[in-house]
Amino acid sequence: MRKKILTICISLVTVLGTGCTNSLADKAIEQGKLALSNKEYDKALTSFELALDEGADGEIAELVEVIKGYKEAEKLFTEGKLQDSEKALESIGSKYQKYSIKSDVDSLKESISQKKKETEGIDSDIEEIYGLIKSSKYEEAKAKIEEILGRDTVGSESQIKILNEQLDLIEASLVKKAEIEKSSNSNQTTNSNQKKYVSKKQEYLDKMSKLEARLDEKSKYGYNDMTTAEMNAEADYYYKAWDDMLNEIWGVLKNQLPADEMENLREIQRDWIVYRDESAKSGASSFEGGSGHYMTYVFIQGGETEERCYELVNGYMK
Repeated sequence: MRKKILTICISLVTVLGTGCTNSLADKAIEQGKLALSNKEYDKALTSFELALDEGADGEIAELVEVIKGYKEAEKLFTEGKLQDSEKALESIGSKYQKYSIKSDVDSLKESISQKKKETEGIDSDIEEIYGLIKSSKYEEAKAKIEEILGRDTVGSESQIKILNEQLDLIEASLVKKAEIEKSSNSNQTTNSNQKKYVSKKQEYLDKMSKLEARLDEKSKYGYNDMTTAEMNAEADYYYKAWDDMLNEIWGVLKNQLPADEMENLREIQRDWIVYRDESAKSGASSFEGGSGHYMTYVFIQGGETEERCYELVNGYMK
């Protein structure tokens, strides 16, 4: 008799315990669905996960997966990681469509699509800016960058970083250009004893002007339709042209300058080479591992070499 009573008590406790568990799960599901309809996704997720812990499954497990996927995609979108955001939404497939979260998921998909179109347009703008910089049209490039940065929707974080870096490089180039022009004006002389040296200096100013014009003519059709290989070749051509000019100028200076002054200039030139390569490395760092890295690095080397040619002719050649 005692054994029978014990068995009945154990069964009663088990039934009562199961009833409490089911009641808790049902309550959590009810609260979760209310939060979901109010777009309170964090609260909904907490309630549904509690329901799962209490034994709920099926639809609730699916809702947890959908909410987590949406929240992750939303977070990645705000960080500018469009492809990762898209993948997060793809992971939930079409499961979301039967729940009230559908409108927000569809809205996020549309936002991603729109943002991708904007970033593609800015990629095209950046290519145009590189063309202007290569042609030494710094004022135009600066105006273009400032116009893009002034838009309501600018683009991805990486694009903004590239634009700001290029703006810094352009402003530095404009300062150098102004210094060169100032140096050129201050070095003008009417001393008749220096006429033969002035003519040599003028000869190289004319040579550099013609080289600039030739390179501008070569690049006037832009780079938008070029392949990466073609743009790399353009970069090599631009850099080699000015590097050859630099070597020619250096040969003239070796014949003109006293030995001690030439030795001092060699030290300055070594420092400049380090500066040139560091500038190119910094400017191209945004494209590390990408197709644009090499041509950006070489274009910047070419631009720095062009400026150095003018500095040497205006500052040292007689």
